[in-house]
Amino acid sequence: MKLRILEICKQAGITQKELAERIGLSAVGLSKAINGNPTKDTLEKIASALNVRISSLLVTLWMVP
Repeated sequence: MKLRILEICKQAGITQKELAERIGLSAVGLSKAINGNPTKDTLEKIASALNVRISSLLVTLWMVP
């Protein structure tokens, strides 16, 4: 699964570390979630912290160059 979390963080003006703090994860834990296969609960927390829908975090195949 490819995610747009870091792109959305940049647009929102927050760092990955700040996002991790907002959702109660370590920076390493968030990095593993972003680069791995995050749980639905983690995606919900990230989406809530970034004030976006979960679907906004996902990259669809037609979006990949």
